[in-house]
Amino acid sequence: MASQVVAGVDWAGSGWLAVYFKNRSFDGYSFASTFDALWENREPELLLVDVPIGLPEDTASLTARENLDSQARSVTERPSSVFPVPSCEACRMTYEDDASYEEVVTQSEADLDKGLSWPFVFS
Repeated sequence: MASQVVAGVDWAGSGWLAVYFKNRSFDGYSFASTFDALWENREPELLLVDVPIGLPEDTASLTARENLDSQARSVTERPSSVFPVPSCEACRMTYEDDASYEEVVTQSEADLDKGLSWPFVFS
């Protein structure tokens, strides 16, 4: 049976943290300032990234997401780990258009009628 390497990845304040498991056992970790740099020495078969699901597109979808976030905060032991997200279009701009932070903030505010509440990361 071939071994399977799985990585769990999350943003860790100043870079990306990947934790590796090989055949369901801990197999190390790596930390990198950019997402791409995580894969310079390892290539897992399965990658699990902690990312927001259901990025809002407008104020109506934002309201629905905020209701779900509120429910999640009420049942989790770590309510601060449920956080607001930028608009779908603002996220797309960072990767497809190479937009500046200011452009992303402006787009998210236009879409959601709300600003960003944390420094959005650009690699």
